[in-house]
Amino acid sequence: MRRSFLFAMPIAVAVLAGGPRGADAQAIELAALDRYVPGVEALNSKVSDSIVERVQRGLAAIGLYTGPINGRQNEQTEQAIVVYQRRNDMVEDGLASEKLAIHLETAFNVKTLLNRLEKSREQNIERARQSLRDHAATRHLVEGERPTDVANAARNAAPCFQDPTARCLLDEAAESAKAIPKNNMRDWALGELLAAQARAGMVDGAMDTVGRIEDPRLIMVALREIAEAQASAGRADDALAATAIIPDAEKRLEALAAIAAIHARRRDTEATVRAVDELVAALGPAVTHTQRVSYMARLATILAETGEIAAADDMLGEATQLAHLGQTTNERAAALRYIATAEAERGRPAQALAILEEVDPNGDRTPVLIAAARALARDGNAGRALETAEGIGAARYQAVVLCAIASVHLGAGEGAAARNLVRRAEAMTQSIEFPYARAFALSRIALTLAEMGRREGTAFFQEAATIAQTISDVQLRAQVLWSLAAERRRAGDAGGATETEALAEAASEDIKSALTRVWLFSDVARSHLDIGERDSAWLAFRRALYTSEGIDNAWARARALSKVAGTLIQFTDGNATRP
Repeated sequence: MRRSFLFAMPIAVAVLAGGPRGADAQAIELAALDRYVPGVEALNSKVSDSIVERVQRGLAAIGLYTGPINGRQNEQTEQAIVVYQRRNDMVEDGLASEKLAIHLETAFNVKTLLNRLEKSREQNIERARQSLRDHAATRHLVEGERPTDVANAARNAAPCFQDPTARCLLDEAAESAKAIPKNNMRDWALGELLAAQARAGMVDGAMDTVGRIEDPRLIMVALREIAEAQASAGRADDALAATAIIPDAEKRLEALAAIAAIHARRRDTEATVRAVDELVAALGPAVTHTQRVSYMARLATILAETGEIAAADDMLGEATQLAHLGQTTNERAAALRYIATAEAERGRPAQALAILEEVDPNGDRTPVLIAAARALARDGNAGRALETAEGIGAARYQAVVLCAIASVHLGAGEGAAARNLVRRAEAMTQSIEFPYARAFALSRIALTLAEMGRREGTAFFQEAATIAQTISDVQLRAQVLWSLAAERRRAGDAGGATETEALAEAASEDIKSALTRVWLFSDVARSHLDIGERDSAWLAFRRALYTSEGIDNAWARARALSKVAGTLIQFTDGNATRP
């Protein structure tokens, strides 16, 4: 009753003072009363006490309010609200509301999460630093003074761009990295720089670059990057030696698995087996049951890829037995999923699905079905691949897999079957919700149609170009159009190639970031190199080089030059000199 009396009081006063008052005057009087009488604002705007209390709690949590948390609007609450609204570019009305309460609670939750992440980050940094400090070969990377990074402002990079070598480009990237003001951004660029240095055989330079990285977690990543780069360059002994100095046991296992996979892709069986043996020997007692199974299943797939079928079967059989020995149901289920994935990747979907049935009959089978369908398609078994793909529920996955199977049909001279699958994939894209997923599916369809153009007739090229132009992601669109133009030129369709190149050029110009354009043209160059088209590759490389020369931002320039240098290395079989 007290609140009702107070709420009515300004109107009564107005009447006693001289008759009826206008609505504006009443609103002013109510607003004035709200400022000084707790709870009146809540009644006036129908804001509940609980909302005012939420606002007070939120303001108290960030140190703006020290009064009682009682759900009553008061002058101290209003002042705190105004301060908060000013700090967050909001209308400064001092009023509690549901919107304000949500804003405060969201801000508090975000701050709490960021604080938790920051604490975890600090713990991980210290753990990585201690691991590096404990290992004699890496102690110097975190102890002692770091080199002073001051870029040479008087340097002249023009000769390098006129007559480029990987070494001079990497030297220029290193100078650009010195000018990056923020540690985390500089570390990012240095990580890409050292990977390119290692691929070029500049291991001493790469280790010097590691020593310039501030974040010890990134130093761990950098050591793995060096090992992988050595493996990619075919230096198997150096790759194993690089993994030996990684102080963190788990990171070393990851590096060994990565270089084993690289050797397998290079069809270097001896190097693959050596890396596998090294990893198995490193599976010490600290490795959990599930981790052990996951590594063994992964190694079985790698061995099978190199043709070591018997060894792969033995490895997977041992991993399967170990998976069943998990102490808990969840542990066994997690381990068996790794086995199922390995079976699928080896093109044995029946075994994979049987394992999933054992683990969880109602579980998500999509990842395993995708792996199985892709493996079957790679092995040329289009029929079984299609049968497996039809079990994939999500259109974004199924459309991509259907394109892979269509490619198998094309290789077997079965053009009609390939066309039917491409049509099915194209229809599926209409139901793909996520923009990039739809763009990626369309890119696979366009490239499959380009393959059909090469094998079945140039009429399919135009259809491929039409679909490529509907790809929403501009970088992906440009990449597909450049690939399509190259396919048309290879097929003798010079006029169509010229038209598509114009479309590709326009799409490239639509890419706002110069760094992204460098990435694009570098990737185009590598795709030409992969099939021996050195002249076309060199033209694309020069585009990437000229684009990187015009970048002024130190961070983007360092990354661009590292990318360009890495591309140039492919022309020179891993050497840092000019082709």
